[in-house]
Amino acid sequence: MKTEVLLKGTLAAVALSATSTVFHQPVGRTLLAQAPQSVTVIRAEYVQTRSSRTNGASVSDVEDGVYFLAADGRYRIDRHRTEGQRTEIVDVIRNRQVVLDFVSRVATVGSRGPLLTTPSVPGAALKTGRGGPPPGATFDVSIPARLGAKQIGELTLYGTRTTFRISVPGGQTTTSVNEIWDYHVSDPGVFPIIIEYRFETGDDVTERRLTSAMRAEVPVSTFDVPDGFTIK
Repeated sequence: MKTEVLLKGTLAAVALSATSTVFHQPVGRTLLAQAPQSVTVIRAEYVQTRSSRTNGASVSDVEDGVYFLAADGRYRIDRHRTEGQRTEIVDVIRNRQVVLDFVSRVATVGSRGPLLTTPSVPGAALKTGRGGPPPGATFDVSIPARLGAKQIGELTLYGTRTTFRISVPGGQTTTSVNEIWDYHVSDPGVFPIIIEYRFETGDDVTERRLTSAMRAEVPVSTFDVPDGFTIK
């Protein structure tokens, strides 16, 4: 009888221990469930147009798109053009850029220096021959004028205006006025991200303007190369 009681007590203790183990197992599963599945970004939509300074009514849409701006220096731009979608995923802190071609399904990975975030100056169209300036041309750049800050939805942008003058022998002078509005990331050592701009060169005006900017939750995969892409 004593042996039977002892055996029952041992089995009960084993059962209690097993129950206790099962009770603690969900803790590990809870930690896995708390792994981040999304990231908070500022989602900003834009439209880019080209028009004539002498005939403002002749406006054509060049592209439209969406920025996804994360607080840690990562951002994504989805550009929608007539020839198809093109996406750039950039980490400005780590100097890494991925360009996604949705036609060829190719992802090109490389580095991106901070100065390359600046769009090309329209005045470059004046270059001739192999890309050099006309013989005897002079190139003057004004000191950028600070335009202060402006708020568009959840996004704060800081603006500058710079004037470029190119003079060639014979008296011809072409003036370009560039107005740029950029977003400053958390790291002060990193060049800001250009969001809006207006380039005036001769009669041509190219302009990119935001239409909305709001906080949103997006999947962490937003900043990853999608499945089905060949990485180069």
